Amino acid sequence: MKTKDKMIVKPSFNDIKNDIHIIFDEDNDEFWSANDLESFVPSKRVDHFLANADIKEYREIIERFIIPGKSGIITKRGKGGGTYFHRLIALRFAAWLSKEFEVQIYLAYDQGRKHHSEWTKERALTKYEYRLMTDAIQNNLIVGKETYPYAREAMLINLIVFGAERFDSNPRENATIEQLNSIKTLERYNATFIEMEMGHEERKTRLMSIHKKNNLKLIGE
Repeated sequence: MKTKDKMIVKPSFNDIKNDIHIIFDEDNDEFWSANDLESFVPSKRVDHFLANADIKEYREIIERFIIPGKSGIITKRGKGGGTYFHRLIALRFAAWLSKEFEVQIYLAYDQGRKHHSEWTKERALTKYEYRLMTDAIQNNLIVGKETYPYAREAMLINLIVFGAERFDSNPRENATIEQLNSIKTLERYNATFIEMEMGHEERKTRLMSIHKKNNLKLIGE
């Protein structure tokens, strides 16, 4: 299954604080990690839940009327792999694990949706600022003897915000809202500096200074 998006819910139950990973398919249907849910009540098992006759019937109804043509249970391989339940089956599983846990899941889910909405908005804004920065690069490709490839500028921002230039995957997809806000701000400043024909090292120094001052404001210093 191709995933369109992802989200994390952070409930607390039985003094256990684990993340519940949620992925979205191309139709925007949610699938929750059954393994993450199970971790909160280790005395109960996923396979016992699925063996229940009522649950089998419930799954068939979901697959017939809610997600026709798709399975309500999927297996994902590789990083973040495991068994994933369609949201309605996942919530039924949470109730089967514990009624109190079900309530905690609803509360954590509401908070997770709000956070995800804010994160998505900030991520879109960073992409918008990146386009403005690439426009500045395109219009100022050569300043003296220096050239400005797009990747170099993205790596400069990554270095300042994340402390490194290269990653196995795009670090911005796992960034916090605060980090996305920093990226957005630095991309805006960098676009201006490039248009001013400022050299790479001077831009780097100024951007690092801006990032440091913004971080100090966040922690109230």
